[in-house]
Amino acid sequence: MMYCSFTDSASFLEKRLGRSPEVFLILRHGLSEWAERLSEIITVDWNEIPGLPALHSIGRGLTFTSGNMKGVEVLCLDGRLHYYEGYSMNEVVSPIHLASALGIKVFIFTCAVGLVSDRGKVGDTMIVRDYINLMGVDPTRGVEARKGQDRFTVVSNAFDRGLSNTALGLSRKLEIPVFEGVYAAVSGPTFETPAEVNCLRIMGADVVGMSLVPETVTAVREGGRVLAICLVANMAGSDFGGDEEVNRTVEGLTYKVFSLLDGIISRIAEGKV
Repeated sequence: MMYCSFTDSASFLEKRLGRSPEVFLILRHGLSEWAERLSEIITVDWNEIPGLPALHSIGRGLTFTSGNMKGVEVLCLDGRLHYYEGYSMNEVVSPIHLASALGIKVFIFTCAVGLVSDRGKVGDTMIVRDYINLMGVDPTRGVEARKGQDRFTVVSNAFDRGLSNTALGLSRKLEIPVFEGVYAAVSGPTFETPAEVNCLRIMGADVVGMSLVPETVTAVREGGRVLAICLVANMAGSDFGGDEEVNRTVEGLTYKVFSLLDGIISRIAEGKV
């Protein structure tokens, strides 16, 4: 498979925005209103951008929002493509390729997760230190490396230490319950059984989710710095209210996470991270 070029997509978006974003955020469902805190906002519908995959998830669209905060140009996406929705892995990571083609080097990903270990509790925030990929697929598989790019991707330090330390410090300052841990990625969409959760715990996972890893691998391969912020929304393997309960929990954490994102962008603006 040839390397997927997003040059045309990036050129179109850059012309529409009239600016060069420095930070790319994926805001999970329930956090998209954070983008309204930006100034000089410009929105572009996913379907307007050439080269991006067609959306086929029922009742859901995606929008890019660009704006400025503290002098930092930010590009947000209000959701993501999930592998469990039937998208190919190349399609799942297409927003990362687009952001990279725009020259973006800082990636902040947010997601909801189920708790596996006893290191935290529902309602906490986890900053990802490492991951375990159990999705059974890798976004770089079969994709030809660009000239000068290694065929294999080193992810031993996938999550940027400076960004992670900043997020941890700000969380504590803002009195947001936080811990740092390991994210286990599964393909979904079925939630985990108690036996699977026990297996994940033995493997060293603290939380489990159905996204994040493909985006992280792609961003690292493109030379990006990655920060991943997880919202602990439920106890994995328990009898809970499914996606509706996850969304209710995330809603309760919204403004704490908004304050955290504000602080991170401010630190980037100050050149402290």
